[in-house]
Amino acid sequence: PGPYGARAGLRAGDILREIGGQPIPDSATAAAALRAVDRVLVLGIVRDGRRLSLRLRL
Repeated sequence: PGPYGARAGLRAGDILREIGGQPIPDSATAAAALRAVDRVLVLGIVRDGRRLSLRLRL
């Protein structure tokens, strides 16, 4: 997950589904959403089949 992902609580195998409430169908959309983010990033992920939300303060 890298240093920022680890700080947010991401783990290997997590599936990123949304950033700031915006669905993330592909890496280009993820990159655009990350560039547009403010101070707090809310990630919607799927871990072991369960949906979770993680918050990361930038």
